[in-house]
Amino acid sequence: MKRSTHIVMAALVAGVIALLSFSAPQTAPAQSVSYLGINDGKKTPSESIRELMTYTDEHPSELGSAEMRRDLTSPETMTPAQDPLIKDAPFTRPIRLGVQSSLLKSSQRDLIMKTRDHLVRLYGLGKINVFYLDDQSLTTAIRAGQVDFFISDVNYFTIEEGFAFVEALASLWPSDSETPQNATASVIVARKNGEREAPDLHDLATRPIVAVAPESLSGWLAAAVELKKHHVFMGDDLLAHTTFANGDVSAVFTKMNMDPKVVGVLPACELEYMAEKGDIKLRDYWVVNQQMSDGLRCLHSSALYPSWVFAATSEVKPAVRKAITTALFTMDGKKMSAEWSMPVSNRPIYDLFYTLKIGPYQDLAQWSLRRFVESNAQVLAFISLLLFMILTYAGTLSVLVRRRTKLLRQALAERDQADQEMQVSRQHIENLERTGLVGQMSTVIAHELKQPLGAVSNYANSLLRRLKRGDINEERFEMALTEIVEQTARASEIVERVRSYAKHDYPPRKVDDISAIIDSAIQTFRRSRNTKAAVVVRMRPKSLAEVDAWEIELAILNLLKNAADALVSVNNPRIDVRLEQADENDWRLTVGDNGPYLTDEELARFFKPLQTSKGEAGMGLGLPIVANIAERHAGNITVSRNGERGVKFTILFPRYNDPNLKDQVPWPKGDEEVIVYQAGGNGPVYRKTLNIRSMREARRLSLESIDLAFDEGEVPRTVHSSVLTDVARVMEMGKPISAAQSDVTHESNRDKERKWIDKEVDRFVKVDASFIQTLAMAIASIQSKEYGDQLLAQGKAEMINQQPIGTGPFQFERYQKDAFIRYKANKDYWDKEDGPKVDNLIFAITKDASVRYQKLKAGECHIMAYPLPADVDSMKKDPSLQVITSPGFNVGSLYYNTEKAPFDKAEVRQALDYALNKPAIIKAVYGGEGEQAVNPIPPTQWSYNKDIKAREQNIEKAKELLAKAGYPNGFETTLWSLPVQRPYNPNGRLMAEMIQADWAKIGVKVTITTYEWGEYLKRAKQGEHQVVMNGWTGDPDNWFGNLYSCAAVGGSNYSRFCFKPFDDLVVKAKQITDVGERTKLYEQAQVIFFEQNPASPIGTSLSNEPMVKGVKGYKSEPFGQHRFKGVWVE
Repeated sequence: MKRSTHIVMAALVAGVIALLSFSAPQTAPAQSVSYLGINDGKKTPSESIRELMTYTDEHPSELGSAEMRRDLTSPETMTPAQDPLIKDAPFTRPIRLGVQSSLLKSSQRDLIMKTRDHLVRLYGLGKINVFYLDDQSLTTAIRAGQVDFFISDVNYFTIEEGFAFVEALASLWPSDSETPQNATASVIVARKNGEREAPDLHDLATRPIVAVAPESLSGWLAAAVELKKHHVFMGDDLLAHTTFANGDVSAVFTKMNMDPKVVGVLPACELEYMAEKGDIKLRDYWVVNQQMSDGLRCLHSSALYPSWVFAATSEVKPAVRKAITTALFTMDGKKMSAEWSMPVSNRPIYDLFYTLKIGPYQDLAQWSLRRFVESNAQVLAFISLLLFMILTYAGTLSVLVRRRTKLLRQALAERDQADQEMQVSRQHIENLERTGLVGQMSTVIAHELKQPLGAVSNYANSLLRRLKRGDINEERFEMALTEIVEQTARASEIVERVRSYAKHDYPPRKVDDISAIIDSAIQTFRRSRNTKAAVVVRMRPKSLAEVDAWEIELAILNLLKNAADALVSVNNPRIDVRLEQADENDWRLTVGDNGPYLTDEELARFFKPLQTSKGEAGMGLGLPIVANIAERHAGNITVSRNGERGVKFTILFPRYNDPNLKDQVPWPKGDEEVIVYQAGGNGPVYRKTLNIRSMREARRLSLESIDLAFDEGEVPRTVHSSVLTDVARVMEMGKPISAAQSDVTHESNRDKERKWIDKEVDRFVKVDASFIQTLAMAIASIQSKEYGDQLLAQGKAEMINQQPIGTGPFQFERYQKDAFIRYKANKDYWDKEDGPKVDNLIFAITKDASVRYQKLKAGECHIMAYPLPADVDSMKKDPSLQVITSPGFNVGSLYYNTEKAPFDKAEVRQALDYALNKPAIIKAVYGGEGEQAVNPIPPTQWSYNKDIKAREQNIEKAKELLAKAGYPNGFETTLWSLPVQRPYNPNGRLMAEMIQADWAKIGVKVTITTYEWGEYLKRAKQGEHQVVMNGWTGDPDNWFGNLYSCAAVGGSNYSRFCFKPFDDLVVKAKQITDVGERTKLYEQAQVIFFEQNPASPIGTSLSNEPMVKGVKGYKSEPFGQHRFKGVWVE
């Protein structure tokens, strides 16, 4: 295997550009016409295209003379010439020539016929097809690849050059001009009405103007520049004084003849042409602002500009361009009034656009504060700095001289007052805290005293009954009295504890087991609260720390009570308690819940004294007390969101390290105990011990779901609150207390306990069947925690995307904006056998797919991403290339914002889906590299519902549904077109225009807009759109959950669709590991999706990856990534 020095890939890497660049792509202005401008409403766009592309007759009114028509049908015309260039012309199909229809009204229109005749004579009648299209239709045809060459005026070509890959082959050189660069102009004429001299430009300010057409260069724009330059009109006054004759030169003269005050604007040479035909007399008209001796022999009033352009589109092969260009230059100009010459610069057209603020400069037509500031930034900055310095100097001097003494005295007085108020407030808060602490401790004491006092009462009553019966057993008496003494001593300790807290006499901290304190707090919590929440605990035995056990128990109890209060109205409430080692020196105790979502403002209020969310039932002291306890233990407490729901409190406090303790297991090894407390004070308790052998095992267990599978011997006994009463009753009968009697959970309850275990496992252990599939996708890339912590500490969190650190086969080396990203091989990559096999890897950022293709053919790159569908066939036929084709795991869709009217109604969404001609869209946008989508997932995915059939276009049905929804006349909406090229949508703009035409048939008027890709996604996730284009790639769970679930609203759920019957199926399917059962649920979900239609699936594309023959080891990724591990070039 020959080792290459580098691989170059020309790729439109939109994800990299979104992370590394903030430049917005240029997009074409919105169009609002039917496809190709020929759809009369009775035919679909695809049928109109098919009719147009098979029509080869000339324009019916411009066929020329009888002699010309005879020449076209003569044997010499029908047979191509024998010139070698012509004979070997590389035509594989007829040439399609588009002509801007407005040119047919020009005096030079015979040139179009003669150009067409010349090409027919050279190549044969069947080889040249001519199409006459208006401006918008010609634009659509060029961008859809429906024409090969076109003839237009230079201003149309200049605009098109900015949005499409077109190339000028020749420029028109009229015989009346000295150079093709100075070929045309405007002439401003006024009818003579007894004046002695021609009016000047400023006289036009009071006279109406009639021009040929607003988009005509010589018939209006060139004259408008002169009027602007001479300041004849201000702002929009020019257009207010002007009417247009729809391209008809004779109509301009008609207007002038009807009203002598009317001034006409005509293309240069038209005045002489009309006089030559005898329609007018030159002596009857003045030429305003007449220009002399500047290279154009016709009468004219403006500067000179280039004329028509003969151009080629990006679809034309270089050999065909060469043949057509050569044919144009062989035309005999002596027999015509013009000829084709080498293309000239269109820089004067850009200057014209800038002066008139049209075309690419139309945004400059209105004044912008931002643009004014940017263009005058240095001057404004200097003026601002100067003013600031002057004002600062004057103000400072004045204050220092006149008020310095007064301000100093006032400041001292205010400080004294503030100190006094602060002291009073501090004392008040301390009193409240002490009161609150005593109150909180009283709750614990009440529950603790209840148990010993209850025991004392039971044993005393039992002894009293025995005395009355005369049944005195010395051994029983001694046991009961001993228990009474012990319980009395415990009660006494509780009372002393209250007294010490009231005096602020805190007992010294001792080394204690935190896990035992947590267990005690939970037992107290369960006895004191009748909560529906289950408690899941994970902690390690022998977790030692130097603490005050009572205070830590109080803090935990407060957090548990807060969590329970937040879960009162929550379904399946759950509290999670976790004790783990944060590092070698600290413990981390977390208490979290799945309560309601809280805002940032609500989170910020948690630890403020005297603020509570419980109304009159709360004092607002619980959490501040917890914070004080944490501080007294040299720790701290923080609060954050617990994922998508609820909050999580985290307490950090020092860990006790004593090397002399033999039972203290070094971190992170050891056993971790998992305890599940079922809801209620008397519910079952389940325990499971996990053995942690390493750091890797600890991290794995923190990510994976806990398997709470209990053996029969592990099922715990459950102690009920009636135990003491039962024991006392047995003692009363004078019988010994057996183990079976002291344990109220009998063998007969084993089955019941096991059912409880199964139920609790289902409730607490949330299975995610898609976890492995999601982890395998690129979106689940694992980043370096150490690097992330470092960036957070430096305040540079965004650099995790711009300068990532990973363990892949290649290392980032250099990035140049909009040019390339360079990588080098990672010599330390772990996989030595199948690691990087090239030294350098370069991503050449090339946004234009046609240019990427040219680079691939020229050998400037080895692999190309995202080819145009129209190019794939020629790529497969190229012997120097290979194309890897694989089924696409993608779907491109239209997403309706179901939160906004009228898209909140299913009938409207169904009507829009019925109106779409999806087969035509697939043919035009995807070419032969895609198929129509029916369901929200592609047919290559498992669980795809084959029984659902696509809606066929039905305009009447669509109108009926709109009327039913209350929109019989349709409505207006905005469609966001995809601003980037993606496999699931190769041409978002073309698709948007075809959808626009389809929806217009049912009365829905569409405005097309778009944004820069990053802004596009951000706004869509915020729900600013009405209808938006996008697509997806992934596992079925990934599709349904990320795109259409209630939890994904505000994320990738661009439809903002939250429909409970659908959501329940998706959530349930995600928790089932059996593929067969999941498939059934997803098939049902697809039926609901089809009925509700929150989005219209459009198409699924094949994945084509062209590369040079020498590339070896490359594998196609179904999800669209490009991986170069193990790839080399021979």
